[in-house]
Amino acid sequence: MFCVEEDCLTPILSDARPYRQVPKHMWFKSRVHLPTAFCERRQMSGSSSTPSEPMSPKMAFFFSRIFPIVFITIGAGIALVGIRGLLRAKASMDWPSAPGRVLEASVVSHRSRRNAGSRTIYHAEILYAFTVDGTPFSGNRVAYGDYGSSNPSHARQVVTRYPKGTIVTVYYMPGNPNECLLEPGIRGQSFLLPGFGFIFFAVGSLIAIFLPKAINKQRTSEPDDGQLSSEHAPLEKRPS
Repeated sequence: MFCVEEDCLTPILSDARPYRQVPKHMWFKSRVHLPTAFCERRQMSGSSSTPSEPMSPKMAFFFSRIFPIVFITIGAGIALVGIRGLLRAKASMDWPSAPGRVLEASVVSHRSRRNAGSRTIYHAEILYAFTVDGTPFSGNRVAYGDYGSSNPSHARQVVTRYPKGTIVTVYYMPGNPNECLLEPGIRGQSFLLPGFGFIFFAVGSLIAIFLPKAINKQRTSEPDDGQLSSEHAPLEKRPS
């Protein structure tokens, strides 16, 4: 049994039998009979013309439904926390204040492990104490949106601004002095958390919209078994 493929260019053409007598230097340009087993080996070796195997229904359901939901949920949670911080940062400009003192000021580091390895994260640890109506309170927030970084320069700058023993002005939420900070108002770093949240949410939404379409397109574009068998059916030998 034989099959015909134009791109089956192979060094075994010496064993091939052309349809008609042509010069040997034209064999590569002619359509030749090649053994079916050889053509099957070419297809199994990953020829670009061979369609990829379809994704299983379980994998398709996971990547088109579960995977984007995880992104959307995480993004929505981070965005909500960030938006709440932005609202409180704006409201903190009108909060009452009380004098306080810095008790501790240091650069704290910890190791963050990831798949590619680990890195050191630095952040400023500022502990201060203050009193409201005779009741002592303490806090460690400098501003909304405080963040750590692999570069210790930012943490060192914060520690330099608030060395141990410094008298500071502490702003606290009315009715809840435990919610307090040293630098009220919205700052650039306050947008980091909601920004990351919106990015995760947008990525998850795009995956949920476009990935199912891509999977359905792949399924509809794949030929069925009958079409494949007709394409690879043996060609009848022409009468001489």
